[in-house]
Amino acid sequence: MKRKSAEKPKKTPKSVLKNTSKNLKVPIFSKAPKVPKLSRFRMVLALSILGLFVLVGSLAYVLTALPRATIVISSNTKALHKTLDVTFDTTADTVDAKKMILPSIVEQLDRTSSKTVPTTGTRNDGQHSTGFVEFSSCADNPNELQDIPSGTVIVADENANTQAGEVVKYFTTQAVAQFDYVGPCVGKSLYRSNQVAIESRDGGTKQNIHGTSDFKETPNLILANISTSGGTDKIIKVVSQKDIDGLKNSVGSVSADSVTATLRQRLQEHGLFAVPNSVTTRMSSVITNATAGQAATELTGTRKTTFKMVGVKRADLQALITKVMEHDIDKSKQAVIETGIDRAIFMLKYPQDEAGKVLMSIDVTSMIGPRLDEVAVKKDIAGMKAIDAEELVRAYPTVSDARVYFEPFWVTTIPSNPHKITIKYDTNSK
Repeated sequence: MKRKSAEKPKKTPKSVLKNTSKNLKVPIFSKAPKVPKLSRFRMVLALSILGLFVLVGSLAYVLTALPRATIVISSNTKALHKTLDVTFDTTADTVDAKKMILPSIVEQLDRTSSKTVPTTGTRNDGQHSTGFVEFSSCADNPNELQDIPSGTVIVADENANTQAGEVVKYFTTQAVAQFDYVGPCVGKSLYRSNQVAIESRDGGTKQNIHGTSDFKETPNLILANISTSGGTDKIIKVVSQKDIDGLKNSVGSVSADSVTATLRQRLQEHGLFAVPNSVTTRMSSVITNATAGQAATELTGTRKTTFKMVGVKRADLQALITKVMEHDIDKSKQAVIETGIDRAIFMLKYPQDEAGKVLMSIDVTSMIGPRLDEVAVKKDIAGMKAIDAEELVRAYPTVSDARVYFEPFWVTTIPSNPHKITIKYDTNSK
């Protein structure tokens, strides 16, 4: 018998193999696992630490720097009134309570005001007229008539004008005029000069004239027979003296109210007390931008006003008033608890002189209360609760009441630092 040969295994089609490989999920590790960057970690850590320091610092500031306490003390107080004449001296260095002198400074501020008006003057800049003049006179003796030199000004009055009522005209001779005998003249001799060229001082057609004008009356009347032409008109606006005078009277000064606030602010920026009602003003004369006769259609006048205000150190003023008030109280038991300078009435008596002194009258009412050692009081109540501090202060002689106020609102204990404690007095208490 023949043996059957073993059957060969069938080959799997490529399409089947291809599809099968797609369905197989074989884990493939094509990339290495990510490792955190150390530099980024360090930056995040540093920022976190910095933020922690800022938070701790802010918290420390809020808990230590911001808390403040004010204790208002009520006691038997009285008002003491005085009127003082005080000299504010810019050359003084120290307070002189005997002579009532306070060192001070003067703040200065300049302001200008101006006004523009139309001009009313006119001038004729047309061509000047030219012509001739001939002089004549009746005289007994030719020696009475002297030659008329070149450059002589002739004034033509109404008799020589073409129209009555016009202004006089001025002409200047261009040569010497000499007299010669002509004939008899009412018992005297008639003398006439040669014709002399003349030119009008001003331009315009009104300078064209033909007529006779009186030239000289003594010792003999000399007539000028004038004939001119060629004058033309060109009218322009000019500044008249009337314009200048009117403008000087109408340019006002800047109001002191408009600069007082600025002066006060400047003094306060220097840490000074701006003395009320100490402002003085000084106006300059009006300066115009054109003179009389100058061609212009408008005229502007400007005036400068200088303002000055007195400033003084608040501590110096309080020290002076305190010193004066202490003359009328028992300093062993009483003290000036409020000088009253913010309510005082200041009046200027004499403005600043050349020596830099200003005299002011001060009407002031100070409050007199018990003499307390404020430094000791602050040390006694430092670190206390409000109720304990109030009870302690009420136990002082002459003190009728005490109230503690905190800031900010979350503070409940008086700061341990005495510099953060303020003592005020209720001046309305009796």
